Amino acid sequence: MIILAIPCLHAAGRYSGTPACYLDQNCRHMKKIILLRYSLLIAAALLAACEDEPTAEEKFIAAISRKWTATATGVTLDGVAVNGVFRNFSVTFTDQKTYTTTTGNAPIWAASGKFTLKPASNAAGFSLVREDGVEVTVERPTDAKLILKFQYVGKPGRASSVSGRYVFDLESK
Repeated sequence: MIILAIPCLHAAGRYSGTPACYLDQNCRHMKKIILLRYSLLIAAALLAACEDEPTAEEKFIAAISRKWTATATGVTLDGVAVNGVFRNFSVTFTDQKTYTTTTGNAPIWAASGKFTLKPASNAAGFSLVREDGVEVTVERPTDAKLILKFQYVGKPGRASSVSGRYVFDLESK
């Protein structure tokens, strides 16, 4: 191995052309390269370990994805309790944007269906739009409570008696 003597500056301000001085500079340079490589490796590992923060939509879907049942005073139509008609009502939302109901009294709530999300100015941040076009306002989505409101317009004839503003006060057990 041939070592070239490259002058280096000592603390006294003098240059020295000794091989020891060259090796000392070379070691410092190598230490810097190694430190830089380890820093890059650590940064890459940290970035790889990081998961993307869930979007607002994903958080909302996660908050409602479960089975919800009507409370004792849980269903009203234009402000009047209609619990008897919706006795044992429940709705289950999934993270696949589908729902199933029991005693939903179609066409008010179909036995099952799909929905999309629509950005809303309410505290929940989103409304559900069922595949029948009915927009359902969501209020107070917490682990234990959910309120759904929508205006339903029935078809002419006897079915029109179900038209009105529905409010479903639901809880998760």
